Amino acid sequence: MIQRNQAFLNRVHIILDMLLVIAAYMLASWLRLDFFDGDSTNMAGISEKTLLLTIAYSIMLFFLLSMFGFYNTTRTRKLSWKVRTIFLAVTLSTLIATTLFFVFRLVDFSRGVILAFYVLTLFFLISKYAFMRLVLSRFRGKGYNLKHVDIIGTGKLAKQYRD
Repeated sequence: MIQRNQAFLNRVHIILDMLLVIAAYMLASWLRLDFFDGDSTNMAGISEKTLLLTIAYSIMLFFLLSMFGFYNTTRTRKLSWKVRTIFLAVTLSTLIATTLFFVFRLVDFSRGVILAFYVLTLFFLISKYAFMRLVLSRFRGKGYNLKHVDIIGTGKLAKQYRD
């Protein structure tokens, strides 16, 4: 039952991460093109094509994070490992995306939107995992979401394991 619940929670994390990436792109496009620049005619503006590109980007980011073992069940990993992994995967996926823009000669795509998208994606994903870590530690402090182990025996090894 614990494994089934953990698998469900991992799927929820993946979907939330993808939604946060899409939200980061929409916010980056709005901030750079509408709020600061006022040039909503750029091809980086929010449209069906860019929404599909963002979904493809979020899938690519999911695969990169999965390759790094990010979505594996890890209670003992430090937050610094998660932050490093997010930074590496987002940086790598952004470099891949900008390389594809260059290869397909999409030079009119706003570099300001790409930069804002990169920063917002990092901020959203790192904030989500830091918040989740805080919430889970509070729940565990109250006695919820704990894993219990029965130790059989009173030998030296059992006492060492208990300590």
